[in-house]
Formats: sequence, structure tokens, C-alpha cells
Amino acid sequence: MNIFFIPSWYPTESNPNFGIFCREQISCYANAFPDDNIFVSLWGQEDYFISPADPSSWGKIFSRNEESRSVRNESNLFELNTPVAHWSHRLGGLSQVTKANQKNFLQTKVMGHKIDLIHAHVSFPGAYLARKLSEQHGIPYLVTEHMSPFPFSHLEKHGKLIKELAWGLEKSSKIVCVSKHLEEEVNSYGLNETCVIPNFIDEDFFVIDSQNVNKSKKYFLTVGGMVPQKGIEDLVKVVSFVDGQIDPEIKFKIVGEGSELENYKKLAEEMRVGHRIEFLGSKNREELLELYQNCLAFILTSQHESFGLVYLEAMACGRPVLATRCGGPETFINEKNGLLFDVGDAPGISRGLLTFLEKLEQYDPQVIRKTFSDKFSKEVVTKEVRSLYGSIC
Repeated sequence: MNIFFIPSWYPTESNPNFGIFCREQISCYANAFPDDNIFVSLWGQEDYFISPADPSSWGKIFSRNEESRSVRNESNLFELNTPVAHWSHRLGGLSQVTKANQKNFLQTKVMGHKIDLIHAHVSFPGAYLARKLSEQHGIPYLVTEHMSPFPFSHLEKHGKLIKELAWGLEKSSKIVCVSKHLEEEVNSYGLNETCVIPNFIDEDFFVIDSQNVNKSKKYFLTVGGMVPQKGIEDLVKVVSFVDGQIDPEIKFKIVGEGSELENYKKLAEEMRVGHRIEFLGSKNREELLELYQNCLAFILTSQHESFGLVYLEAMACGRPVLATRCGGPETFINEKNGLLFDVGDAPGISRGLLTFLEKLEQYDPQVIRKTFSDKFSKEVVTKEVRSLYGSIC
């Protein structure tokens, strides 16, 4: 089977973590099914986006578009890249991206392959682009949705999806939602050709550190964007509540960048817990692995998550998870691998954290990893994806 992927989010030179899960999941699928040929359509993504509100980006419109190029990442995986300067759909920016994807699609023909299926990751602009190509070439397409919440506020108007997003989704052979909660959000817009296939990660990379399993661990770990949705303000409040009741050596390490980072640092100082909280900024994959492996537990007090890959990464490393009932975590967090709390309940989370520390020894890293691997390993989920492909074409 020859599959043409259109990821709305994908790592770029200036933002190597942007949509990294899309790249990793596509790569995992390619490795799992070496007889399939995988083509990933790229157009520069965020690196070539022009924002009217950001004058520093305006110069991109005068830059000469690069020629299309293909890069072979695996024996059966090719990245096809036609970078184009583009801007908001409200200003007609989709036409440039559409042309870039058409060029990439034609490149597969030059390479001697006939595409059987188009698979978009994240519905905007991916679903729109997928339907365009589907109608031009008579090929079925499907969409995997990752938005949290669905849809983002700028993709909804007067309680309805913007026309470009609705148009892209309404003819999709299947809309794959990464959690039941996300499926319910999608269904609420009258889109019922849905199914649930969870996210997955590479279990061969995220592993328990067997050499240091008994090493003394002295910090809680948080990984996420420094934006309101991730509930970092609530986490700072939790740290303030427990500050005088836990080991003075225990820290809270927070990984991530975002618009609210400086405000959260200021809040930590105002609440007199700056000594407890370490804001680490962005970390690469290898650095994250070490942080996961050596933490007491992973904690993320999000307001909303369609799924949450960071929880799985912690579980794969055998670490317990403290999470909120925000849409995704309640489908896989249980008494064997962590604790759940109500969104925004900083006092309740604080009490739970203290109870967790008292019962820390009850959490078995191998049991925690098994709760992950039984349902969310690449071996399990890629088979579900391949079965879905077979039902469509």
C-alpha cells in the first residue's frame, strides 16, 4: 500500500518539537509495515507562516520559494517538501499550501508510485488539503484528529465549524479520534463517521531505567506548553499548598516553552515557591527520557487534553502519573499507575499529592509500564491503524 500523509503539524528547523508526535507516529508505522511506502507532504509548516500581527515574519513573502525536494528517512519513508510562504485562511493563504501539496503528490508519480490512500493528521488545514487531492485523483482519505479542545476557537464561528474545516471533514472516509472524549466533541458538530484509535509512542525508546531503578528520586516532572490550557497556574498553587509539608529537597521541574512562561515564573516567586520550582525550558528527546526515568512522578494539571502523549511517555518509563479529569487521562489512569483529580481543584490535588508520597512504594514500575504497553504501544496501535486502512481501500 502507498500512503500519502498530510500532517498539519510537523517539526521544523526553527521549532523541532512542533508536532513531533506526528513524525514519530508516521515513522513507527513505516517501520511496522516495511512493505508499505510512506510519503509525508510538507510545505514548510510554521517556518514559512506569515502573520499580520508579527512584522518580523513579513519578509518571508519576498523570499524565493525553494524547489521541491524529497528526503528518504527510512527505506520506505520519504519526506516531500515544497516550502511556500503562506498566511491565514481568512486572507486566502490556503491556495499556496494547496499548490505545494499538489506538487508533492505529483512527485510520488515521478518516483513511480500510485497512491492508494491519503491520511491527514490534525484536521486543519490537513483535512481540507486531503479532500482537494482526493477529488482531483479519485483516492479515499481519512483524518486523525489531535486538537485539544476541538475545534480551536479560531476554527469555529457562531457555534459552527468554519467552512474550510467542515468541508474537509464531511467527506472523510473516517475521522479517527484519539480518545472517546474527543470523539464526542467531533460528533457534536454532526460528524459521525468516527472511530477511536488512541495515540501511541515508541516503547523501544521510552523505557524503564533498570540500572537506576532504586535511585533516590527527588522531583516531580511536568512537560507541556506554557499556556493556560496546561494548568500551570494551578500547579504553582499546589506547590504553595504542600511546600511546608514535604521533604525540603523535593523539587518540581517544568519543561516547556510558551507565551505565559514569564508570568508563571513571576507567580512562583509571588507565592514564595520559586525555590521549589525549576522552569527548564525546551528539552530534546534524550534529555526528556532521562527526566522521565528519574522523577518521583509525572504531574500535569491540564484544563483540557484530547489525549496527552506525555502521560504515556511517563508510564512507559514506569513512573506514576498525577493528572486531572480533563478529557484524555481518565481513559487510562487508574489505581495501578496514578491518581486523578478534578480540573482546577488545587486543594484536592495538594491533598492527593501528600497521600501519594505516603504510598509511593506501592507503585510498581513494571506494572505501570504494562498498563501502557497493553493498549498504547506502537506494536498494538499500528496494527489497528493498518486494519482501518484495509477497511477503506
